[in-house]
Amino acid sequence: MQSRVRKHFMHTPLFLVVVFLVLWCVSCDAFAKTEATFASDKATLAQEFLTLKKAYESHHPVSFSQTEWADHPLIGYVQAWSLLTEIKQLPTITEKIQKLDAFRKSHQGEFVEEYFTREWLSSEAQELHQKNQWKTFDKVRNELKLSRNDPEFVCWSIYHDLQSATSTKIKKISQTALPLFRQSTFENNALCKKAFNLLIDVNPSLGFNRLVTLMQLNRGHQAKVVLESLIKHKRLPKTLATMAFNRPNTWYKKYRHQIDRQNKFVALIAAYRLSRSDLNKAAFVAKALNKRLNREEKGALWGHIGYTAALRQNKNALAWYQVAGTATCRGRYAANQQACLEWQVRTALKAENWKLVNQYIQQLPKSLQQKDTWLYWRGRALAIQGQPVAAKKLWEQITNVRTYYGKLAAQALGRSIVYQPMAATQITQEQVAAIENSSFSRAVAFYDLGLYGWGHREWNWGLRNLPDVERLTVAQWALEHGRLDRMINTAVPVASRLPVSHNMLYPRPHERIIQQFARRFDVNEDWIYGLIRQESRFIASVSSSAGANGLMQIMPATAQWIARQLEQTTFQRNDIYQIDTNIQFGTYYLRSLLDRLDQNVILATTGYNAGPQRAKQWRATLTKPIEATIFIETIPFTETRGYVQNVLANTVEYASHGEEPIEDFNRWLGVISPKPLDDSEEPI
Repeated sequence: MQSRVRKHFMHTPLFLVVVFLVLWCVSCDAFAKTEATFASDKATLAQEFLTLKKAYESHHPVSFSQTEWADHPLIGYVQAWSLLTEIKQLPTITEKIQKLDAFRKSHQGEFVEEYFTREWLSSEAQELHQKNQWKTFDKVRNELKLSRNDPEFVCWSIYHDLQSATSTKIKKISQTALPLFRQSTFENNALCKKAFNLLIDVNPSLGFNRLVTLMQLNRGHQAKVVLESLIKHKRLPKTLATMAFNRPNTWYKKYRHQIDRQNKFVALIAAYRLSRSDLNKAAFVAKALNKRLNREEKGALWGHIGYTAALRQNKNALAWYQVAGTATCRGRYAANQQACLEWQVRTALKAENWKLVNQYIQQLPKSLQQKDTWLYWRGRALAIQGQPVAAKKLWEQITNVRTYYGKLAAQALGRSIVYQPMAATQITQEQVAAIENSSFSRAVAFYDLGLYGWGHREWNWGLRNLPDVERLTVAQWALEHGRLDRMINTAVPVASRLPVSHNMLYPRPHERIIQQFARRFDVNEDWIYGLIRQESRFIASVSSSAGANGLMQIMPATAQWIARQLEQTTFQRNDIYQIDTNIQFGTYYLRSLLDRLDQNVILATTGYNAGPQRAKQWRATLTKPIEATIFIETIPFTETRGYVQNVLANTVEYASHGEEPIEDFNRWLGVISPKPLDDSEEPI
């Protein structure tokens, strides 16, 4: 190109060349100014959006210039906040409904319609309740697509119905509310607490059930409110019940030799409260109460003691679980039912009692039995007990080889443990260009603002009801817009039904930087990729709710510790978002974990998520060497257990396209051996 221009200018009068160059420079300067102005305007609107969002959430008036926002992808949200602010000032419900209907009509089919409707209903529920216009509440609620059964709206219905309920209706409401007592999403909602407290006031017979549930969920403040209500209704003796609840050790010391003569319900309160600090005392009280407990009371209490012991890696967990037999973790008094039952299986698994493993899995609800976790482990139990055909039938049901259990099942069946698409589904540029991407554009606008939760809601809304090929088109669109996280999350579900490029599921960005620090600190490159894919899905600017930052999700205190170890005296907190710094620090930390945890990848991965001291503590509870799969399955933290499984499965996939593929998953995972704690090390 340059040579053609020079050749042309050689045959052009000099003054014309000068004129051309001057005009060209002026146009370049004008273009640069236009670009700078556009970038400045965009930054100004971004800041204004965040300001308007904060104003709305702080219950302040929201006003904006319609002209400035006319072409902005997030204008619907700005309009929503402004209109919701205006609606609050309107005098009648009729006017408010008109505004609601007008907004919904203008944004029909968009996620902001759902968002606006939910916000409107949440804001107006109190007035609809007070003015007895509950048919309007029900109508609007039923028109919601995603939020219809939000705890707030469910509990508003309970609360409203209780205000004028007959005894027959109270009984019906009680039956609806009883299962909700055990769900943490309802316990975290202020309106639900209010509704449940009112329910107990009008139906005190539910009070003890509610109290027991709250104690199992460790909701002390809420439990105390219920306790006081029961005392007020003369259902518990004030002095003894208060002592058992507030000072269970004092109650135990005074009455441990005469528990059989104590009020049964007071003793139950003491047992549950003692389980927080001393499981042996709790078990002592439970054993003394055994003959006085009905089946449901016994199943809930012993299930809770066994479950708590299992999470604390207590050696008595399995024995305590067995006291109540098939009633364990079941019935109306049992909270955490699913987790309680699954941990009963895990205690048998840790003891390598394969007969009990099989028995306990068979006793799980059918829906739980079909989880990949329990299909795999029941297959293992059957195979070890000499039933290979039955085991194979269970493993055949685990079809997604990309997952941790999919790899274990594939290996047990003698198949490949990595995802091997025969040929990726082809997506054309025409398909990508033609996609209806308004929801996805709004999602990207949110991501650019750092509002990932908002962006995910828009993105997932856009994916609703899309066929698989169009989902892959969206994944390709995400790649072209630099959103690797959305590409992966969009393509992953499709990969179980259509062939998807391995690189779309397991991309390798920042390869030069990762290779550099992997070599420098002698850390496996595929493991680093597997960890980043799980930690951040390659979003460099992301921060977790716990405060971890960047690609490898490093906590601020850990980053400061690493900076000192690397003698980086100029390190500032925000430097952790720089890609090379984050990868350097994260890889160094992995090296330090390997050095402190006997070069064991499983323990180091566990330590990266839960901290090295916890990894050591969990290893120290072992009484003999066990296979790593059992150690992983019995990690007490649900998040850490899933994290370790996903990182290891990712690592196998990345290694499959490298120089050292992992052919034998079980051998690579290996065995974890017990080792006493050494408390002299730094806790980082």
